[in-house]
Amino acid sequence: MKKLQVLFALSFFSAAQAGEDDFYIEESDLGSNPVSLYSGVEIDAFSSYSVAGFSGKERWATGLGANYFFATIYGVDLGLGAEASLEEGGSWSSAASAILKMPVPNTPLSPYVYGGFGWIDNKTFNLDDTAYHAGAGLEVKINEKFSVFSDWRYTFIDSSPDSQDVRAGIKVKF
Repeated sequence: MKKLQVLFALSFFSAAQAGEDDFYIEESDLGSNPVSLYSGVEIDAFSSYSVAGFSGKERWATGLGANYFFATIYGVDLGLGAEASLEEGGSWSSAASAILKMPVPNTPLSPYVYGGFGWIDNKTFNLDDTAYHAGAGLEVKINEKFSVFSDWRYTFIDSSPDSQDVRAGIKVKF
């Protein structure tokens, strides 16, 4: 798993190697129409590091996610996402999120915020804990198909200490 985490970290540095024309978003690409509907799908792979509340319990996880962006309103992309991750020790979690992403014109940068809900299973195949989360991050476009991202998430867990997660990964757009 550490090799995968190193791979994700190195992918951020590869954005500096891409040519300018590969990833800049032009002001005209955002459209003159303030509201437009479109479909865009992204698949992502990520690693995360988490510290649970004040207990200081640290854990690593690796996961997969999928996002569907369905509209742009005044340059802000609106979307829905889902993810599942496997944590150290065999626990797994899954979540659904609403996402607001705003590409910065003439740069490869797209800051975003998200929030949602999910559940955590501690190897029992029962829904042990339900949780709610909110976070913010930054996506860096490498080219038209690939981007890297990193974000921070605060998770409110019903029956155990809350946690804070830092995720990093790579996205593929379809």
